[in-house]
Amino acid sequence: MHLLMSKCGRAGAVAAISIVYLGCDVSKPVANSEDFRIAMRPEPGTFANPQTISITASPAAGAFVCWTDNGLAPSSYLARCAEGSASVVVPMGRTVLRAEVRRGDLVGRELEGAYNIATTYPTTSTPVFSAASGIYEDTFSVVLGSGTRGGRVFYTTDGSRPSVSHGVDGIAPASPSTREYVSAIPIASNQVVNAITAMVDRTDSPVAAASYSIRILPPVFSKGSCYFNKPDTLLISSPTGGASIFFTRDGTVPYLSSERYIGPIALDRSQTIRAKAFKSGHWSAVVANTYTLQVDPPVFSLVPGRYLSVRVLTLSSPWPEATIRYTTDGTPATTQSRMYTSAIPLSSSQSISAIVVLGTSTSSRYTAAYTIDPGGIPDLPVVQSVYNATTKSRTVTITCPVQGVNIFYTTDGTSPTAKSLTYTGSFTLAATRTVRAVAIANGVSGGVASQVVTVP
Repeated sequence: MHLLMSKCGRAGAVAAISIVYLGCDVSKPVANSEDFRIAMRPEPGTFANPQTISITASPAAGAFVCWTDNGLAPSSYLARCAEGSASVVVPMGRTVLRAEVRRGDLVGRELEGAYNIATTYPTTSTPVFSAASGIYEDTFSVVLGSGTRGGRVFYTTDGSRPSVSHGVDGIAPASPSTREYVSAIPIASNQVVNAITAMVDRTDSPVAAASYSIRILPPVFSKGSCYFNKPDTLLISSPTGGASIFFTRDGTVPYLSSERYIGPIALDRSQTIRAKAFKSGHWSAVVANTYTLQVDPPVFSLVPGRYLSVRVLTLSSPWPEATIRYTTDGTPATTQSRMYTSAIPLSSSQSISAIVVLGTSTSSRYTAAYTIDPGGIPDLPVVQSVYNATTKSRTVTITCPVQGVNIFYTTDGTSPTAKSLTYTGSFTLAATRTVRAVAIANGVSGGVASQVVTVP
């Protein structure tokens, strides 16, 4: 026998009578003590056949179990109540039971359980990733799309499987690492993104996964390892936008504490430069190049040889901070020789030896012998020519072993004088001519050289 009552209250001591109360719409203080324990057996889950669920209060004496199977709270006026325990038949389909224990004016915590009886729900499609698994050369964001219209995407970024719960209040993450997708996911480090699509009354999709690795590209040097003999600069750039470059000059591996690249690096000494790019906690591979200073000998303003007048010799180097050491007696110049500070007068024959000293680097030695012969007779000029088959002409050059002379010439066979053509550089003859030349210095003329230049 069942006895139905219209409002909440205690049933009397009636033997062999199952009492069910309807219309218990209550709002009472919530209790947490051991006197308000409640259990559902069997526990919520998926079953092949309809189940009879036992909802039991513990202890049962003096307790009422109230429940609903339509999603409403067990405190609603549509809840059903029974003393001590209740048996509820769960039919085919999905049923969510919500139950609580009441003792007098106190109500225990609610217990909820979902039962799926021999129901197969369609499976949602896996989410769609905007970026495939792979190695990327910069940070980026990945967009996730639902594989099923109306589906909600849940994901993790720690490699774990996304977990969601399907309750009367809807779908919600069921693990601390599971998040619902609402906007693009920034990928700034190596990570695995797992995602599922979930919908009400549908089976969650299989897991879709993508593994991303961030690789910062190595820096690019404007020049590779090389020798250099004059001041130069090195430029370093990064193909990865927003990356910082750190470098060292002593060949050691650069770190965040190393020198940061902000502009051209002066190449003014031998050094090995190593550089790495850094962004968002990631380092690129190391790039290293060695730049070796090769100091060239000093530049002499006069070529070696015989001069028919007093001369002044200047020495120079492309390195402003370098010093030049020299001797004038023919002995080899060393780092201890006289320092060059001004032009060297050549009033007599002498041999000049010089080196360039730059820091700890020293150039090779250059020696030039000068014969000073004031009032001497110039040597005979040398006339040479080269035939050009394309233009059918000859290019003529005239030189003199003696330095500092003026050369005059003719092309009609007459004897040259100081009033003849002055030789300033090579010239072209399109027909056969007799070229005659003389060197003059300090008003003194040397011998006349004569050469027939034949043009075929």
